[in-house]
Amino acid sequence: MNRLYLIGNLTADAVLAATASGMSVCTFSLAVNQPGGKQADGSGNVTYFRCSLWGAQGEEAARMLKKGNKVFVCGEVHASAYRGRDGSTRASLEVQCREYELLSGNAPTA
Repeated sequence: MNRLYLIGNLTADAVLAATASGMSVCTFSLAVNQPGGKQADGSGNVTYFRCSLWGAQGEEAARMLKKGNKVFVCGEVHASAYRGRDGSTRASLEVQCREYELLSGNAPTA
């Protein structure tokens, strides 16, 4: 079973786009604080996850999810590797969300 549960804060407003076939997809980045101490420079241990929500659920999320909101997501995690601008190999984690819940912030009023 590949299921991941996260609570974190959005690093930017969610973005809504459409695939070539017209399917809506909402993408956003979630910063998740790790328990434990601070790093030497005083910053906390944070892991960033790229997240996506599809279809009508994604359209709703794009209206509600704004930078700084605390959000719960549940979905499948997928890892991929890519080459950074400096030529180094990097890894990226993406969560294809099945559920989400806004934990802080104000839901928009139509």
